[in-house]
Amino acid sequence: MSKIGYTFYPKDWQTSDKVFQLSLQERAVYRELIDLSYMNDNKIRVEIDIWARKWNSKRAEISKAINRLCEVGLITIDNEFMAVPSSEPRLNLIRGGKKGGEISKPTHKPMPKPTPKGEANQKKIKEKEKESKSAKAISPTLLDVVNFFDEKGYTEEHAKKAFEYYDAAGWHDSRGFKVKNWKQKMIAVWMKDTTGLKPKKIYPQMVIDNAMASIAALQMQYPDEDE
Repeated sequence: MSKIGYTFYPKDWQTSDKVFQLSLQERAVYRELIDLSYMNDNKIRVEIDIWARKWNSKRAEISKAINRLCEVGLITIDNEFMAVPSSEPRLNLIRGGKKGGEISKPTHKPMPKPTPKGEANQKKIKEKEKESKSAKAISPTLLDVVNFFDEKGYTEEHAKKAFEYYDAAGWHDSRGFKVKNWKQKMIAVWMKDTTGLKPKKIYPQMVIDNAMASIAALQMQYPDEDE
């Protein structure tokens, strides 16, 4: 059998009642025998003398450890060959053509559902129509702007300047942002300029009242000498 690798599970080792009963030296021998079981298809020739030299241990110590492993059932010995029962499940997989221990399940990434070209085009068309409607809804006419400025007391000339400024830019402000609320923009920017206000109208009654007030002021300043 060709040399292969295998997966070692420390959790299984730490939670095994049989392993728990072993001394540190017995565990070391057991670990070496597990490696030999995978390298020899779980048919390990008993060679205690060779192992003693290889593992730098005494023959008696290794023999004692092997006897202990047999007592707890971690290894079996049949004449001159030894086997490790815990290696069998993974070796069976290897014998069946599966390398490495556990059978790996293929992972399939979910494929995205193909979107029909017609459906994608319809979605783009709808988005453009929505943008177009939104743009039309926030773009006023010249008359709208003139009437709004008139309500606020500003001249038609001032309203035309504001309209032409934004209309030429496709209703974008100086920073390139789309004007979403044109009335708010006019109040915040164009109605700060008081030079665009209409001159106050002077009515006849106002002229009379102003004249009477001036006469009264003069009479107080220059009283009649006859009095």
